[in-house]
Amino acid sequence: MHWRYTALTPKLWLLDGRAFFAFTIYGAYWSWETFYTSVTIIVFLSTLSYFGLPIPVAMRLIKRHVFTALSPIKNKKHRPGRPVHLLKGFPR
Repeated sequence: MHWRYTALTPKLWLLDGRAFFAFTIYGAYWSWETFYTSVTIIVFLSTLSYFGLPIPVAMRLIKRHVFTALSPIKNKKHRPGRPVHLLKGFPR
């Protein structure tokens, strides 16, 4: 073991090792629901790891998509209190 590998995320084969905390929940309370929940968590976190997204960044992306979809502003280019002439020629 070399020191150069200490900054890398722990992996168990190709899966992120931090995703396996869900199996501790399954180990504490054995049922099919906790098994499916832990497998779902592992698949979700492994997908994030595959795309190179840390959990806080992924949560920000999800929050942005949810709240912009629920936003009451119909014209996204012109927000109240923002001069329209500043938006002319500005690529969005």
